[in-house]
Amino acid sequence: MCVDYRALNKVTVADKYPIPNIDELLDELYGAKIFSKLDLRSGYYQIRVAEDDIQKTAFRTHSGHYEFKVMPFGLTNAPSTFQSIMNELFRPFLRRFILVFFDDILIFSSSMEQHVGHLDTALQRLHDHQFFIKLSKCCFGQHKVNFLGHVINGDGVQVENEKVMAVQEWPIPINVKQARGFLGLTGYYRRFVRNYGIIARPLTVLTKKDGFLWSPEAFAAFKALKSALTTAPVLRLPDFSQQFVVECDASSLGVGAILSQQDHPIAYFSKGFSPSTKFKSAYDREQWRSSATDRELLALVLAVQKWNHYLIGRHFLIRTDHYTLKFLLEQRITTTEQQRLLLKLMPYDFSITHKAGRENRGADALSRRPACGSLLTLTMPVCVEVDEIRRGLHIDAYTSNLLQKLSTNPDDLIDFTLVDGLLFFRNRLVIPDVADLRLRLLHAAHDSPVGGHGGFLKTSKRLSLQYFWPQMTKDIRLYVQRCLICQQQKYQTASPAGLLQPLPIPTQIWEDVSMDFIVGLPPSNKMDAILVVIDRLSKYAHFVCLAHPFTAKSVAALFCKEIIRLHGFPRSIVSDRDVVLLEQPRKWSSYLAWAEFSYNTGFHTATGTTPFSIVYGRPPPPLIPYVLGDTNNAELEQQLIERDDMLILIRANLTRAQDRMQQQANAHRRDVTFTAGDYVFLRLQPYRQKTLAKRRYEKLSPRFFGPYMIKRVVGPVAYELDLPPTSRIHPIFHVSLLKRAHGFIPSGTIAPSPITKDFEADFVPAAVLDHRWVTVTGVSVLELLISWDHRPIEEATWEPYDVIAEQFPHFRLEDKSFFQGGSSDKVDSRFGKHYERRLKRASIDRPGGSAQAELALIFRQQLDPLGQQVMGIMGSLI
Repeated sequence: MCVDYRALNKVTVADKYPIPNIDELLDELYGAKIFSKLDLRSGYYQIRVAEDDIQKTAFRTHSGHYEFKVMPFGLTNAPSTFQSIMNELFRPFLRRFILVFFDDILIFSSSMEQHVGHLDTALQRLHDHQFFIKLSKCCFGQHKVNFLGHVINGDGVQVENEKVMAVQEWPIPINVKQARGFLGLTGYYRRFVRNYGIIARPLTVLTKKDGFLWSPEAFAAFKALKSALTTAPVLRLPDFSQQFVVECDASSLGVGAILSQQDHPIAYFSKGFSPSTKFKSAYDREQWRSSATDRELLALVLAVQKWNHYLIGRHFLIRTDHYTLKFLLEQRITTTEQQRLLLKLMPYDFSITHKAGRENRGADALSRRPACGSLLTLTMPVCVEVDEIRRGLHIDAYTSNLLQKLSTNPDDLIDFTLVDGLLFFRNRLVIPDVADLRLRLLHAAHDSPVGGHGGFLKTSKRLSLQYFWPQMTKDIRLYVQRCLICQQQKYQTASPAGLLQPLPIPTQIWEDVSMDFIVGLPPSNKMDAILVVIDRLSKYAHFVCLAHPFTAKSVAALFCKEIIRLHGFPRSIVSDRDVVLLEQPRKWSSYLAWAEFSYNTGFHTATGTTPFSIVYGRPPPPLIPYVLGDTNNAELEQQLIERDDMLILIRANLTRAQDRMQQQANAHRRDVTFTAGDYVFLRLQPYRQKTLAKRRYEKLSPRFFGPYMIKRVVGPVAYELDLPPTSRIHPIFHVSLLKRAHGFIPSGTIAPSPITKDFEADFVPAAVLDHRWVTVTGVSVLELLISWDHRPIEEATWEPYDVIAEQFPHFRLEDKSFFQGGSSDKVDSRFGKHYERRLKRASIDRPGGSAQAELALIFRQQLDPLGQQVMGIMGSLI
């Protein structure tokens, strides 16, 4: 029986106890000849639940209310708890002569005499701690035993016969779920199958979203995997006192490798390239040209990383059929990609020997076996019959003439061949001009779902690969151009139609002007619009603030005040309306004068100069070094020289000040560096919220989040972290916010709170849990107990109603005039701990009224189930 504990598991802190790796367990069996297997009787039910936690396992049925006293199935921490207890029980003997995987216990020995003592020790440990086994599932003193889906004996490991039968009887998958089930079963034994990654590639493609389309390639892979598991070899168990040998090879289809000792295979490895990448460089998927050396080096690196637990700390031998790799550690590396791959091999101690391809057949076959077979055939559209083409060749004057010449002088037409009554031009089928044969082919290549209304190039390539007729390119172009759907649906790639009609160029300054309004701006000093007036000759502009609402009369008055009084009446005014976005939306009015100056001193391509130069007859004063002799005025020349000297002195002083500041700052800092793959803790103290209340017990709150893995080194003091998917903050942090993780037990990490661009916590209210009236400096203030989105209920805080209404206008709150009744400012303990703002108040107002009615008003628009639950509990307490 299994109870639905999803709600309990959601609030349970996960215990990510490391579960043993099955392959690593099997590697410990080298030299063992005698085996015994023990299986606990209802293992979970032999673990008692803590007295205080029994009530958490409660469940209700039609026959009553029940609680578990022993550990039930369905709890999130049940597997971790059981495995940790078993490991602690057999800790002195683990991997010496006992292997434990949950309730499966394997005792192994090299002789029967030794095995009796080992078995007695294991049974005594179980007896001392009151654990009971199920005799019908146990076996003792066997030379061969089934353990974790494998058959283990003194020679090695092989696939369990029952699993082989299950694979053989597996029906053809008809959906993604069944395909994943088959791949999950066969993938469990992939170490026994040569070329598994390449063989299974067509089936792996089926598991993609909306990608299930059963094909001949998928069926061939399905049958190949069944056959491979049926003939799976017995893999030798690794002897860590002997040298390991890695044989690797690569091709355009993928990479493959074999791990062996004394020519006996221990494990197979292969990885197929996807169709979109198998013709690219093996070390760099962004390049299209293949490089044999790079593919072979990639195969070597992938194999060594795959068997890292076998090879690290030991000298091993690498055999490859690529002669260049023999000098890998001696030759000069010229590309950064090869340097990156070579860097991954630096921790290992190995030697490389060359083995000819004809001798390296195992690894060579793993990499070169194609994902599917090849079949030569003549593909014809369903709209065209072969016999119809044969008959048409004798009717069409052009093709009939060719057939006659081929029968008399075939040497004159070396590009044409006649095969089984069909005419071919350079291996392309010739289509006669009879009936509507060519039209039907054009329709199939362009209009059909396969054609997809491709353009001329796609349609031409699709047809010209298989078919030929005179003036074929012209016919395809004309057909595509005339396609009605293409003309109706496709956009036009040519330049827009219609010639530009420019306004006549004015002859005088401020004789002709253009005027426009920029509206929709956020209020700034009570202004929310800009009137822009530009002289069309000089491009000199004026920017004038406006406030809505404005009329034609008010704009005319402002135009006279700001423009006409300076430049006189213009002869014409051109008006238009545009929308302009500003980077400083709340401060645009304070920068308007600078924007006007920047515009008037900026270069205009239409006039070839700046508006300032046109109006005043001189360029704006530049801040550039002065060159001696540019002026004949001695006094002015001296002033310009002194100005340049002052600029040099200022730059020198700033440089010295910057160096001094750097020395003083670094005197109290230390150089800390991390590398990609390191784990660090993250400090988010600078991002804590400022506008809302802080948590009360800051000293008890965690100072660091994590640990998180470093994904990328951005710069000398900046790193990108691998944050959880639920995190909504930027993943790049300064090194001062990071702390190295010196070993840890993996556990579920809490995502940091999202932050705004002002480095404040971006908290969003989720529900209103309670409210109260407090008196602050003689004024009654309404406060709400707010629970925050993505935060535990223990972090709920009391916030002023006005603050919440202002900061979160879209959060549904009742109008404060509704809250007239009184209520207790204490929350039931069942809601957990929460922060209460410490305010200097003389008293708490408690005017009369129905508290239950107030709660109904508070939660009337709150649809959150948690809020409804709180309302019900509070209503029952009042």
